[in-house]
Amino acid sequence: MIPDAQQAQPQATQPDAMTSRDAPAAAPIPSVVVARAGRYYRNARFIMVTLVIGFGAYFLYDGFIAYPKKNDVERAKPENINQVGEFIGKLPYSEWDIFLQKALGFAMPPLGLAYLAFFMRRSRGEYRMENQQIAIPGHPPFHIDEITKLDKKLWDRKGIAVVSYETASGQKGAATLDDFIYDRKPTDQIYDAIVANLKDRAAST
Repeated sequence: MIPDAQQAQPQATQPDAMTSRDAPAAAPIPSVVVARAGRYYRNARFIMVTLVIGFGAYFLYDGFIAYPKKNDVERAKPENINQVGEFIGKLPYSEWDIFLQKALGFAMPPLGLAYLAFFMRRSRGEYRMENQQIAIPGHPPFHIDEITKLDKKLWDRKGIAVVSYETASGQKGAATLDDFIYDRKPTDQIYDAIVANLKDRAAST
């Protein structure tokens, strides 16, 4: 028989560090969150505007210089002129071709500038949340507790949410959060703060 002192003693099991540890918590939302116009959104549209205006200039060059010059070259060829001095050849560009180039050339730069004004206005200013006060361009500042509804049906697919609010002074509105037009990370942080606030308020009622 093995002496008692030498008998194997059961060892206490150690908790599994991996199983006892909770899932990583989400990063805390800063007290001040600022989402400015998204760099990709604006840069891509600057390129589009430049291309539209550039094509307009190219069409104007064709309409006023290149097409008439090529027509003049054809008119000057001896084989295209009959004995009485009449042009009998075929011009590479018709009057309609030249008119169309001029029309496109005059139309495209204003369209490009109009689009520039549109997307600059759409991405103007910044989203800002500070001390639970939220500011979104085109809307009065409102407290997070003044939010009455959050429409998030487009959030998962497009990163768009509509925030309805009613301020203490009676101002009502529906502001849009868009994490494509504005910086994604801070926009998502504002969205997460709103979702958490609404859940807390629902749980307390």
